[in-house]
Amino acid sequence: MRIAVIGGGIQEICIALELARRGAKVDLFESREALMLGASRHNEGKIHLSYVYANDAGFATARLMAEGAFSFASLLKRWLEHDINQIQISRPFYYAVHRVVCFP
Repeated sequence: MRIAVIGGGIQEICIALELARRGAKVDLFESREALMLGASRHNEGKIHLSYVYANDAGFATARLMAEGAFSFASLLKRWLEHDINQIQISRPFYYAVHRVVCFP
């Protein structure tokens, strides 16, 4: 099977790697001159699972993000075929978040 993956961001690259691992012939198409030059590059230099929805009183979003984070390391290791503990990571940083005021 031959599959085209459109876009060269982190998600598309991961999809292409997994499809190739499963035996598909994958063509990855990116309109820019190199991979990861869009949101994947300008996303504060880190990978995350999407927006955090602070209005999620049931914490379903937090649970989903935690599950994804715990499974991503093993997937990344499999795709890269490399010890991910040797990959350079960014230094921690802190967010400043303004206090939210709710009006009825």
